[in-house]
Amino acid sequence: MRLLANSTGFLLGLFCLTAASWGASASADSRPASGGDVATPLCELLESISPGERRPATVRGIIVVGYETTMLYDPESPYCPLDVQSTTEVELSSKAPGNARLLKTAEASDGRAYVTLRGVLWGPDKVKEDDPTEQVIVAYSRRLPLRFGHMSYSRTQFVVTEVLASDPVPATVPNLGALKRPPESAFPLLLEAALPQYPELARRAGISGEVVVEVTIKAGRVAATAVTSGDRMLARAVLRNIETWRFGDDVEAKFTTIFVFVLELRRTGDDRNTRVDSRLPASATVVAPQEAQ
Repeated sequence: MRLLANSTGFLLGLFCLTAASWGASASADSRPASGGDVATPLCELLESISPGERRPATVRGIIVVGYETTMLYDPESPYCPLDVQSTTEVELSSKAPGNARLLKTAEASDGRAYVTLRGVLWGPDKVKEDDPTEQVIVAYSRRLPLRFGHMSYSRTQFVVTEVLASDPVPATVPNLGALKRPPESAFPLLLEAALPQYPELARRAGISGEVVVEVTIKAGRVAATAVTSGDRMLARAVLRNIETWRFGDDVEAKFTTIFVFVLELRRTGDDRNTRVDSRLPASATVVAPQEAQ
């Protein structure tokens, strides 16, 4: 099936780098940022930013200050649920309040710092119009969207206007490059399951998002479930699906599964069917047409 989301990677943010690592920072994720700002999860911003858009935002994460590039990532979600680049290039200005402290903190912490940043996220560039007077390969090269950072590695750029907080990163917190996606073998083999469905009332109400559930398996059957996040209407549909899961009789396991529900605009006359990318028991993505307004 066509890849609609990279939810498996997102599970790594739940298994690795728990609240203990982020809690080591004074900028705890549950607290509002300085000045009353509310930090938006980085993946949420990167998934929703439109081509050519410039969006003011406050974000938290680990900044990596390098010689040729500076980037930001979220240690809680090193891979985004949707298949977008989970890091962003960062433009630091020496005039930004708090910049000097940030650089000093990063220098003493192997180039990294836990930060809360206020600024503007620059979305990817729009694809340029095709020029029919040019050869296809030439026109293609000119149409490639602008990217950011050294060697154009980044899809987005966060321009910092103020550093609200910066704290050292413990040496026990691994670098982003050391994090690996869990293999398929990290989850027990699922023998039977119903196809996930988008709850119709949620679709009509325009409700979308992620549902995260902890699942306990005993003797091959679902023994317990605990919803850790997600809209209640979507969560009910997820729990109904999990009730249909069957494993081998000898399976004893406990793991976290993620369901991603996506609504998309479709042209009149387009296919109105729901698409499902099932990677159960690790994850599933359900994409349905948005209700016409």
